[in-house]
Amino acid sequence: MQVFQSTDLKLSSGCIRYAVVASVLTPAECKRALALMWDWLEAAAPQPGQLQRDYPSTWHHWPPTVEGGILPYRGAGQSKVAWFVRSRLLVACAFASVWGSDAPLVTSFDGISAWRPWQMPPSPSSASCAISSHKAAARAAPAFQALWLRLRAAVDGAWETRRRCAWRTEAGWFHIDQNPLLKPVLCYFSHFHTLTHDVFL
Repeated sequence: MQVFQSTDLKLSSGCIRYAVVASVLTPAECKRALALMWDWLEAAAPQPGQLQRDYPSTWHHWPPTVEGGILPYRGAGQSKVAWFVRSRLLVACAFASVWGSDAPLVTSFDGISAWRPWQMPPSPSSASCAISSHKAAARAAPAFQALWLRLRAAVDGAWETRRRCAWRTEAGWFHIDQNPLLKPVLCYFSHFHTLTHDVFL
């Protein structure tokens, strides 16, 4: 891993495997992005007003997730927070330095991620959070979600449901986004922007 203090990611070897670029977003930009994140979370809750940023007791009304923290549904990929982060100048500069300043930059619209503090005991009413979240997701993609639910129930059982309700990120999704057999030439970089320091704690 290499840590860069600027957005110039060019290496002498010409190959970046894993890198951290410090301070791509300013503290003010991080604060703004977090506010936009909460705006989206509150709007994407199962019912209006159920989730409130200042009241952790309401955080069990979380939008449907994948693996406990990934939020790909309900317009997350086109949300204001996603576009705010994508459109920051230093974000574009970081990628331009890798691909070359003249290369056109294209972004995916996958979604966003947000993790609740798993150390905090969930509300007693959150016992059904996994089931209700999956039901909400199933309305968006019935066939896929129904198959996913059956597989998870068979493999993980009740413990994974309790663990999801405890707000902990689910394990077992180690993967790469580009199949080197089907796409041997580098096509894209996977990345994420952290808005708080807590992600590393």
